[in-house]
Amino acid sequence: MSPEVKSKMEYYFKAPTVSRYSNVENGIIAQQMPNDNAFRINWASYVVEILDLESDVPVPNGTIGRIIITDLYNLATPMIRYDTGDIGAFVNDENSTDNIPKLESIQGRKMDALYKTNGDMLNPFTMHAYVYDFPEIKQLQFIQHKEKKYEIKVNTNVMFEGESLLIENFKNDIGTDAHVDIQYVDEIPSLKSGKRKISVNLYKQ
Repeated sequence: MSPEVKSKMEYYFKAPTVSRYSNVENGIIAQQMPNDNAFRINWASYVVEILDLESDVPVPNGTIGRIIITDLYNLATPMIRYDTGDIGAFVNDENSTDNIPKLESIQGRKMDALYKTNGDMLNPFTMHAYVYDFPEIKQLQFIQHKEKKYEIKVNTNVMFEGESLLIENFKNDIGTDAHVDIQYVDEIPSLKSGKRKISVNLYKQ
């Protein structure tokens, strides 16, 4: 859940909102507490590691990497150092006496991450912000085709007058030397789950 979605849910439902991190293979791995955006890990059931995006080397706290899970209680199918395909970062819990790390952020699937023109990974939550910046857009999807070539698919029922601003804002985030095309579509196909990808990486698959 992005910070924008969490904020809107708390506003409309008038209640604290927390997000859980889970997957089908392991179950509930971590959860937020009220008034805390970090995720407390269920260390009693799992060993969680954050490894480099391209190698099996642990990264420092605050650095984005691959989320790796060892399930301590899956007796039927042991899962040791299982690569979830998700990316995130650790942060130390300043309120904890034993300084146990929490998940600072969980940023979606590695395969869907876009890369800036300088090679750095773009924070996926950056793209979610565009949905709120341009409310006239019904559906939005960012696609990376090559190192510096990107496409933005836009589905809108009205005359979209923010095309230049959308491209400018995206280039400020992805790199001013990026080549960005806009494609207007009637529909952005959803996955079998019903979700739609906000980003698709065809460059690094």
